Amino acid sequence: MPRMLSCRVDRTDALVEEALDVERARNARAMGDIRVAGALCLLTIPLAYSFRPDSAPWLAYVRPFSVYAVAAAAVAVLVRRKPGWSLLAGLRLAFLDAPVITWAQCIVMPLFPSPRGVAGFALANFCVITALAALSLDRRVILATALSCGACAAYLFQKVG
Repeated sequence: MPRMLSCRVDRTDALVEEALDVERARNARAMGDIRVAGALCLLTIPLAYSFRPDSAPWLAYVRPFSVYAVAAAAVAVLVRRKPGWSLLAGLRLAFLDAPVITWAQCIVMPLFPSPRGVAGFALANFCVITALAALSLDRRVILATALSCGACAAYLFQKVG
């Protein structure tokens, strides 16, 4: 490849990578905001059901959803203060979201009449989390999230038989 063409290719690659970094940081901030709002909404569901006579299964969700809301807020603040940490925001899908969903479902499975239904509901959540990983625009995040969600789903389905 002629030297002049090589310089243009290198410059183009650098510009594309720079644009991707800007977009990754922007998406990480947006995902952080959405995740905090979602975590707070998730927390309101068991609290709203706590007034019903059959509230025990729903109240079991309060602890994991509270932990999740605090962790989601902490990472969202961190990513806003350190824009270069967008990879951390993406990896949160694999190493926070999927395990918290698994933890919550393990707590409530014995309390609901259909543990397989609980595991199936969790599978839908894992699919959404994996789809959200694509917003990171980072193959490592997408792969880590898919592997984590797959392992968590397999664990839950193995647990219910």
